[in-house]
Amino acid sequence: MASAVDLIGGAFGLIGVLEAGQTIGGDLLADGYRRLQNMMGILGLQTLTAPTIGREVFALVAGKGGPSNPYTIGPTGDLVTTRPNALEGAGLLLAGPDPRVEIPRTLYTDDAYEALPIKDLPNALFTGAYYNAFAGNGTINLWPVPNTTLHALVLYRLDQIGPFASPTATYTLPPGYDEMLEGQLAKRLRGPYRRQLDPEVVKDIDDALAVCKRQNYKDNDLATDPALTNTPRTGYNIDTGQ
Repeated sequence: MASAVDLIGGAFGLIGVLEAGQTIGGDLLADGYRRLQNMMGILGLQTLTAPTIGREVFALVAGKGGPSNPYTIGPTGDLVTTRPNALEGAGLLLAGPDPRVEIPRTLYTDDAYEALPIKDLPNALFTGAYYNAFAGNGTINLWPVPNTTLHALVLYRLDQIGPFASPTATYTLPPGYDEMLEGQLAKRLRGPYRRQLDPEVVKDIDDALAVCKRQNYKDNDLATDPALTNTPRTGYNIDTGQ
């Protein structure tokens, strides 16, 4: 278990601002907490600092998801959750008895969504999702725009650590993350507080971040360009055997 106070105190200890056993508080804690929260925002933009990929399921609204009426996603959005920095995948969860069937859907790039000629095309089954990570609430467009509420939208997103709800809120961090966060914060504090870190300590701090990122590396299925596998022989004739 670790709290922001623990990490901030440890970071100030690494740069020699606090002595062992000294309690942190007041302006020092407030400044350390602000800098820790800023750091968590930067780490949250780094793909390999996310220890897990989360799966969330959302109900659909008929006629919603086009360019003029996108879904908003975030703390106050249509889809209430933390705002994703990016999406890792999307799916269409078909209506029916359990176990329900989930069909993978495409995540459109900016260019791919811009190239869709009829963005308000209606259909019961959408084939792709387009995400914009606006500040506050992001937006999600679906294509074609679902015209039924029968099915559901599935989103896969990186689950990042932080930000911290308060200085004293405690969290169970993945193994190694407390040392990594403490060290990264110490590196950020040494400049404003005009302190130096031993080169060996800096190396340990950098190694801790690298180890966490290596642990979070995910294997991906290898995509094959259809141009390499396409052939005019696309069928089989039972009469000729060709």
